[in-house]
Amino acid sequence: MNPSVIDLILLGQVISKPVSAYDLAHLLDKHNLTEMVRISKPAIYSNIRKLLERGYLEGRITKTRRRPEKRVCYPTDKGQARFQELMAHFAARPVRYHFDFNALIISVSQLPQEMGEPLLEQLRSGLEEQRRLLQGRLNAPGELSFTDRSVMRQQYLLNEALLKWLREFRGDTAPG
Repeated sequence: MNPSVIDLILLGQVISKPVSAYDLAHLLDKHNLTEMVRISKPAIYSNIRKLLERGYLEGRITKTRRRPEKRVCYPTDKGQARFQELMAHFAARPVRYHFDFNALIISVSQLPQEMGEPLLEQLRSGLEEQRRLLQGRLNAPGELSFTDRSVMRQQYLLNEALLKWLREFRGDTAPG
């Protein structure tokens, strides 16, 4: 079976605290982790179902007085072993970076400067907005775990480096 980043995230979250697929999707979305690790809500539900079918998780139906029934997922022994296998796999892989906007960077020279510059400014503006959002989340008191905060800090620092690189690319500062 192919190693899946989504499976690694989901198994890790369920191992730390048994949870329903709905609550897991809400938790990942609330902390913007779905964006940082590129997991959609439909992928969360689909992969939880597959993990249940493959015996990596088991689900128990729970019901509280005020809420409808939900299936809380727990890792099985097989799920614990799969989690460790995925951790080892991803730790051993080379780190790769993929930025969709590099297609813009590669192609911008095909446009006249007066058409390309506004696009680069739009990219800069988007990076600035992302920096503000990340900074706000990092500065807000809340329920971020140490690892969630660390990933968010990583994204913030990466965003800072991309802003610096973009200034250099545009000639706003000399490379250094």
